[in-house]
Amino acid sequence: MKKQFLFLLIVLLSAGQLSAQTKLKRKYYGTYEGQINEYPLEVGKKLIQVKAVPIRIEINAGYLSIQVGKLTTRGNYKVLFEADDYFVLDAVMENQSIGERIVVFKRGAKISRDGLFPQPSARLFKN
Repeated sequence: MKKQFLFLLIVLLSAGQLSAQTKLKRKYYGTYEGQINEYPLEVGKKLIQVKAVPIRIEINAGYLSIQVGKLTTRGNYKVLFEADDYFVLDAVMENQSIGERIVVFKRGAKISRDGLFPQPSARLFKN
């Protein structure tokens, strides 16, 4: 009887831990703007310079949209990790096989988007 009770207690506590996922607080929702800096791109045997382009990321409850130049994509995100100073988001965008990684800093109203190769990472600031 004691063993069954102990087993049931462990199962219930484990289920509670799994459902207690980290959520992004409402104060981090909003629109962030910045730019992807100029970078070199190798096309065949040629090296071309890709010009800087504005980037805009809008974060809401459970979804986000990313606008790079005139191209806009939308997707869902989840919080992968929460540290003392930042959150790491993993976003699955529509029509995109590679996920986006976004770091939301807890101070300074800024985020960082890890660039998809060969793009450099971009720092964005909240409006």
